[in-house]
Amino acid sequence: MHNAYLFYKLFTDKDRLNTRRVGHGIGIIFTPELMDKFREDEIGFEVCPISNQVLAYYKDLTNHPIKCMIRYKLRVSLCNDDPGLFRYNDMTPDY
Repeated sequence: MHNAYLFYKLFTDKDRLNTRRVGHGIGIIFTPELMDKFREDEIGFEVCPISNQVLAYYKDLTNHPIKCMIRYKLRVSLCNDDPGLFRYNDMTPDY
């Protein structure tokens, strides 16, 4: 979801599909008009910072987009992503 086409599809399909939440979705910070729409429509984001770090999207979690999403008053939930794959069995690393 990091390119303009996918954001356009998300924006246009969200209403048609009655979307209430988006898995990950951290790339939304690059599209302010989508952030406005998703905040207005109270769409939630399942954000997985440790997964994003392990997959090298963000080397340093202090730069993770979740802070921007929260400041922008988007609905976010802190989630774990594939704990078996990443070899941990609880939420502690994500907090």
